[in-house]
Amino acid sequence: SDQGRKCLFILLALLASGIVAFPQLFLTFRLASFSNRVNLVEDYAYVGSMSPLALLTLAYPALTSVFRGNNLYLGIHSLFLIIGALSTKEVRKKIFVKIWIILGLLAFLLALGEWSPLYVGLIKISHFYSFRTPAKFLFFICFAGAVLSGYGFQLLSSIKQTKQSSQTIDKSILRFVGFVCFSLFFFCVIFLFFNLTVF
Repeated sequence: SDQGRKCLFILLALLASGIVAFPQLFLTFRLASFSNRVNLVEDYAYVGSMSPLALLTLAYPALTSVFRGNNLYLGIHSLFLIIGALSTKEVRKKIFVKIWIILGLLAFLLALGEWSPLYVGLIKISHFYSFRTPAKFLFFICFAGAVLSGYGFQLLSSIKQTKQSSQTIDKSILRFVGFVCFSLFFFCVIFLFFNLTVF
């Protein structure tokens, strides 16, 4: 199918870029072995892990300062477009969409660092402690979100709105708005209780 060919092309492009970049990566690894990051303790690899609570910045970018600059905010329009794109089973079954969802989730699990079983498992298996600030993977999360948002815009601008599909999308958006309003109220109460001035 056309979707399968596109996914195969993406995988081949990733493989080709990895082969081209391998000499530089190998030499960089050799050079890094002479730096002061040799014989580090395991805790060094967890420095700069993203807190799971940083997910709140999806809706409240004002909380960025609380989580050491870790910000997942993509813009409210982008969130609605992603919800619109993923609101139907037909879209979620597309290979192209699945790939970006999986890449986004993997990047999120790696960005969590010490809070993620995946990242901790990779560190314990590889014993590579020189990599720090796993929150750098935020870039890949935001990139995957941008791609899904663009796909949502393309889908919603070309779809023939039937009564059933519009109700499905409207319900998804209403659930999201309800979640945002509830969490805003909840965390406002928490911050007021602890006398924090974030908003």
